Amino acid sequence: MQEQDICPAALKAARKQAKGNRGLTQEELANLIKCSKDTVSRWERGETRRVRAHLRDPLCKALGVEWDALTTPPDPETPETRAMRLFGYTRMQRWVRRHVPPALLLVAKRYGVTPSDVLDIAPLLFLIVAERSLLERRRRLDEMHAIRTDADRKLREITHLVRWVSATYSEVDELLEQEKNSLSKRDIFGDLIELSFLDDLDDDFEGPFVHYVRSLTDGLPQDAVTSIESYIGNRIGTYQVADDTLRELTGIATDEQEEQILDHIRAGRIDLVKCVNTRKQQDEANYRQWLQDALAEAEETSRRELSKWDELLGTSALNTVSDAVATAPQERESR
Repeated sequence: MQEQDICPAALKAARKQAKGNRGLTQEELANLIKCSKDTVSRWERGETRRVRAHLRDPLCKALGVEWDALTTPPDPETPETRAMRLFGYTRMQRWVRRHVPPALLLVAKRYGVTPSDVLDIAPLLFLIVAERSLLERRRRLDEMHAIRTDADRKLREITHLVRWVSATYSEVDELLEQEKNSLSKRDIFGDLIELSFLDDLDDDFEGPFVHYVRSLTDGLPQDAVTSIESYIGNRIGTYQVADDTLRELTGIATDEQEEQILDHIRAGRIDLVKCVNTRKQQDEANYRQWLQDALAEAEETSRRELSKWDELLGTSALNTVSDAVATAPQERESR
């Protein structure tokens, strides 16, 4: 963690909102992180702002926040936010990919709901899709076993081919066993399935969850889901949704340059909320100029990002980034 001083107001706010807004006393917090109550009190009074390194992780874990949240002043609580807190709402702090916020806003606008409405139901919808994908895989696995049994029966009738065909079946048997094990552990992404022994896989091979989500888009309106891109084959990386809503909100048509603007909005390099507000507040000419300025800034940001990736590709840092992304869910769960 970075060597940053703790913010007294942020610590006090986090303590009062810990444990599902039940809050913790200074003494309870001190007991959880194995320090004295006086130490916690001095942090909150601002008499000392340094937190020893060995106390930081326990402190964050006890409060359910990241360290950064304890080093910056909290937003002042308004009557509205206080009412939401009292009714059981809590602020979530986490990293999301940059394309997620504009997609969240577009989905909300498309159906006339709030982003909170979408977030509230997201865990339920994810669970339904995940379980449905597992059910579909179990159905297909049962079909494969039935086909395999029928093939064995027919092979026994062609005795001179049994040995040769049985040898080719060994890899199939291994794959089916891996799928069975994967399903027993609710491995929705198929991480437990080892495919290295199959040489004929396409470079664009995608895992079972990505494949199932793609199948769910069949028959949807054309602009509902424009594209889905996978990350390392087995996870959904980026996606384009509610394209007609995006064009309606921004007033952007389909010429080549304006498509570039839309791409940057989708990617989160141009702020969709600022775009919509500027369109409301400015006349058409000034709005178009704002879009051009935003495009130039986004292009520069994109160039800087590509340059940084080029530097990473020449080092082991890229592997470190990939490992961090892959292990982030387990690390958050362990915290």
